[in-house]
Amino acid sequence: MSDLKMMIGEGVNDDAAEQLVKAAEDYLIGLAVTAGNRFLSGDVMREADGRKVLISTYWYDVSDCLREDEIPSYRAFIAATEQLLLDGSFVIKVFERRKHVRGS
Repeated sequence: MSDLKMMIGEGVNDDAAEQLVKAAEDYLIGLAVTAGNRFLSGDVMREADGRKVLISTYWYDVSDCLREDEIPSYRAFIAATEQLLLDGSFVIKVFERRKHVRGS
């Protein structure tokens, strides 16, 4: 099983949203190297015709999701992006997987 941490933020403008996407991509690439085998994968998505950015990180279990805040690169990412965000911070939610269904 894996658990999910979602970070949702809205850029102050279109350029800021693109900068958020780039910063998130760089963060996830670094996380894959530094977080070890407890980090499973990550995604960055941008709202179609909008400025919202969704960053998803998948972890081995919920305790790993919660420990992401302790990783120095996470703190650096948050500090580097707060001026790009409409409200100055991300909305962060952690989800525990209950069921996984794959398509054919």
